[in-house]
Amino acid sequence: MNDIEYFDLIKPYMEGITQCKKETMELIPDVIGDNLIGVDFCFIGLLDRNIRLADGFLLLIKERNLTCAGALLRLQMDNCMRVLAISIANDEKEIVEYILDGKPISKLKDRDGNRLQDAYLRKKMGLYDKQFEDVYYNASGYIHFSSKAFYQTVEECNDGKVNFHIGGILSEKFDKYLIECATAYLHYNKLFLSFMKQEAIWKKDFDRRMEAGS
Repeated sequence: MNDIEYFDLIKPYMEGITQCKKETMELIPDVIGDNLIGVDFCFIGLLDRNIRLADGFLLLIKERNLTCAGALLRLQMDNCMRVLAISIANDEKEIVEYILDGKPISKLKDRDGNRLQDAYLRKKMGLYDKQFEDVYYNASGYIHFSSKAFYQTVEECNDGKVNFHIGGILSEKFDKYLIECATAYLHYNKLFLSFMKQEAIWKKDFDRRMEAGS
């Protein structure tokens, strides 16, 4: 597809991500609520991270930078996993301390006694999205050096000759992967927002109980 076709196809996803960014900003006061508590510090960081990832992803998709866009997709999925980890942690205060101190939460457990390791969190995310693990592994190919990095350099392969394209504008044959990346990013941005909206509902109830008890 040519540039015009690409931007026509990618436009709805860019608009969707922009809308998610707007909703994230509008959600901030509801998540913080009237009573600031420890877990809010984690959520504040995640909300800010969500906004900044969206800004970066929109620029990368516009510039057709698949390598970096794929890496940001993986980070967006990590946002979902972190919210989940906080919500199921056996000791909320402890996981907040671990996160803020930069300690690995993999040493901690959820309420069922399972360690909060990435492998467990990925499987747990399957309850909300059946494709999560598959997409996670594919996106991780842009984080770790993998075959994805090599095949993006192959421009043409015919008659035993290979033409490499290194550092230039990405070939149009990869546009479908950029669109797939944008589709997945929007999906996990919406999933993250759905988690945070639940936290906002919980915080509203918490504030109501605090007010009633005062």
